[in-house]
Amino acid sequence: MNHYQRNREIAINFEILRKLVQDDAKLNQMITRDRFHELLQVSEFYFNYCPASKFIQDYPKVFQMIQRETVGAFAKLLPNTKIISKFDEEYPASLLQDLKEEAPLFLYGCGNLSLLNRKHPKIAIVGSRSANEKEMIHAKNLSATLGKSGYIVMSGFDDPLDTCVQAASQENRFPSITLLHMPLVKSFVEGSLSASIKRQLFSTPSLTLSPFPPTRAGMLKSESELIGRMLASIGKVSVVMSAKEGGSAHREAGYCVALHKPVILPKYILLSLKFIDSRYIFSVDSDEELMTMIQQFA
Repeated sequence: MNHYQRNREIAINFEILRKLVQDDAKLNQMITRDRFHELLQVSEFYFNYCPASKFIQDYPKVFQMIQRETVGAFAKLLPNTKIISKFDEEYPASLLQDLKEEAPLFLYGCGNLSLLNRKHPKIAIVGSRSANEKEMIHAKNLSATLGKSGYIVMSGFDDPLDTCVQAASQENRFPSITLLHMPLVKSFVEGSLSASIKRQLFSTPSLTLSPFPPTRAGMLKSESELIGRMLASIGKVSVVMSAKEGGSAHREAGYCVALHKPVILPKYILLSLKFIDSRYIFSVDSDEELMTMIQQFA
């Protein structure tokens, strides 16, 4: 069993344990580096560390049912999905530092995991779901410029602006990182106008990441916010290409500022700064000024 196969087995067992314990905060406290490999024997782990285990009636039947459902869900992962834990060297150290106990235990990735290395300067491009055509074209051109300059462009894949950012990387064959708001399951690339773009997300030289296991059907608000916090943590700089007050790009700027990370935006974007520390917000008049500022911070 190699490194990633072992992580897959542990990830499956962790999801089984989550269904048994039904208390994520408590479970996260139980999973330490020393105990991590004990999850290979999930029933023993459950009985050793979970006092409530003695109250489950017909445990063998309950366990078999949950195990069957969980293994079936993991079979829906995209081919070549690699699972890394927060105890692995590949795991971004910035997530452990910035998110602390809220850092996901596992990351699910397809593509080039080496892009997570700190030696690759990463720039996040974010925007609102209501971005207009001018803003989307601007974001696409900036993505291409950053790629040509040797930066790794990061984005979500939750709105048309994100699609434009990733399309630019693919068209120019520049490596990029995409953080998904959903699990890396096969259905993600099926039946969509952007299916061809989606398929390219999962091949080298790029990387697609998700902190969500394939057992998740719907996302809680806190889980959706996790993607924004991860973008802010992994990226050196965030560039806001469209925004509306209270929107996702506005929140992303707040995540960056909370981590003392710079946020750059064109002056034509009206970004409310009511609760954001303006010491970390920088507006620019031109792409040349924007690139100069990125070089300064990254």
